[in-house]
Amino acid sequence: GKEQLALMRNGTVLVNAAYERALDLPAALAEVSSKRLRIAHDGPAGPEFKNVSPRYWFNSNQHAGFNTHRALKLASDSATTSLLNVLETGKDELKVN
Repeated sequence: GKEQLALMRNGTVLVNAAYERALDLPAALAEVSSKRLRIAHDGPAGPEFKNVSPRYWFNSNQHAGFNTHRALKLASDSATTSLLNVLETGKDELKVN
């Protein structure tokens, strides 16, 4: 949020490759508009960012950080294995409850 961004040193480069809400977009806009921070955001942002210099703000048009074939296959294989384990034995090392 705004408070966390304010703790960063002037000139910090922040890269958000997590989920969209991990970055407070209004607070990020204030920081990059003032040219205090530089931010790269893996996800869409509103039209209010249109006039911010790419020297201070960059964003992708879709979340892409985890959308590699390898990552998606790993997640799919893990979920499938866990589901089969639970169906067969009622147990799995990743089962929460």
